[in-house]
Amino acid sequence: MSEGNKRIKIGDVFGQLKVIRFIGKDKNYRNLYLCKCNCENETEIIVPDNRLLTNTTKSCGCLKKKRLTKHGLSRTKIYNVWQKMIERCYLETCSNYPKYGAKGIAVCDEWKNKENGFINFYNWAIKNGYFEGLTIDRINTYGNHEPSNCRWTTYEEQNTNLRMLKTNKSGYRGCFYLEKYNKWLANISIKNKTVEIGTYDTLKECVEARNDYIDTNDLPHQKNIWRGEEEQIV
Repeated sequence: MSEGNKRIKIGDVFGQLKVIRFIGKDKNYRNLYLCKCNCENETEIIVPDNRLLTNTTKSCGCLKKKRLTKHGLSRTKIYNVWQKMIERCYLETCSNYPKYGAKGIAVCDEWKNKENGFINFYNWAIKNGYFEGLTIDRINTYGNHEPSNCRWTTYEEQNTNLRMLKTNKSGYRGCFYLEKYNKWLANISIKNKTVEIGTYDTLKECVEARNDYIDTNDLPHQKNIWRGEEEQIV
């Protein structure tokens, strides 16, 4: 493993963050460091080297929380992300409401409440790698907006997680029944090209094979969640 940025040493302090160890590189080849914040919670976060050296990230998010009274962020892009998330789930006149709120997709109480919903969302976003240019993505596209089901991705990555085609009757993206061969076909779309992973005797094997392919190739695609239902030929 690379030793990381030579300008950063274990034990260095940047703002309230103390460098604990170098943990590797992200997909953009940025050096990543595990840091501990000098706050009452002693929160540990992962920070890219450039954000440490430029003092862009100085704490786990606690400093910004202390500086905010009401929050003073209503004109920022992160506030717009939060506002649009609320609107598409609860504002019936929103153009995206039919795809979200009308289908029962909601926002968790922690992020929704008027008193500190945005601040909770903001703190989660900062601790989970948000920076301008990323978009919020639900890991399970049928699940709600909540910490355990959301992540930050690029628009390109999010496009890989669009809802499955209407022609797919299996209930699992990338899994199709081949009636002629009595087999299940697993495939995946990469850069607008369809890659056939293989054919399998059962739908469960098909689902697992596609998930394994995503893990093996470190793809940003959303994996299927096996629901354990009885095998059905559709």
